[in-house]
Amino acid sequence: IDLALVKRWIATCERGHGTCRRIEAEMPTGVHLSSAQPLEILLVDVQNLCLVKATTRSRYLALSYVWGNVQQLMATKSATDLFQPQGLIPRLKEIPRTILDAFQFAGKISERYVWVDSLCIIQDDEELKHHQISRMGEIYSGATATIIAATGEDADSRLPGLQRGTRTGMSSYRFHEVFSQPMLCRPLNPGHPLRSLAETKYSTRGWT
Repeated sequence: IDLALVKRWIATCERGHGTCRRIEAEMPTGVHLSSAQPLEILLVDVQNLCLVKATTRSRYLALSYVWGNVQQLMATKSATDLFQPQGLIPRLKEIPRTILDAFQFAGKISERYVWVDSLCIIQDDEELKHHQISRMGEIYSGATATIIAATGEDADSRLPGLQRGTRTGMSSYRFHEVFSQPMLCRPLNPGHPLRSLAETKYSTRGWT
C-alpha cells in the first residue's frame, strides 16, 4: 500500500474536497453532519493499545469488516483492564488479524484512534448496545475515514497490501475509472470494479 497516497487522499478530502463541503452546506439550516449532541463512543488508542472514551466529534478511523465465525476479544462491562494503558497487549492473541491490521494501518498513516464494533461497543450491556447500533450511521459518518475490508471472508483475513505477500495476483490488476479517477484494481467482475463488491461476502453484512 502506498501509505503516502492514502494520507494525501485524506488531506485532499479535509482541505479541498468540494463535494464533502457541499454536502454540509446543503443540509437544512441548523442541521449538521455532526449532530448538536455528539454520540459518546469508545475508541481504541493504537499508540497506547487501550480503550478510551470519546465522541463522534473526535478524530478516528472506523473499520467495516466481516466477523464470520471467528472468536474474538469483545469489550464487556467487567473488562475494565482494557482501559488501562497497554491493556490490550496481554489480549492481542484474542484480536483477529483484520482488526490488528487496521490498528497497524492507522498508525502508519499517523492516525491514533480506531473504532471497531467488537471492542468499542460494550457487548453485554444490552441497553447501551441497542442505543449505539441504532445510531451506527452517526459513528461511521463521524469517522475521518472508514477502512473497508472488502475482500475478507472473516475477521482473520488480512488487509491486502499492508504486509508483503498479502496482495497476490498482481498480473490481473488493471487500471479502471473509479469516481472519475484512474485506480489500479483487481475486480472480481471485469465489467466494473465497484460492482465487484456485490459479489463479496462483505456485501452481505450490515452497515455496508
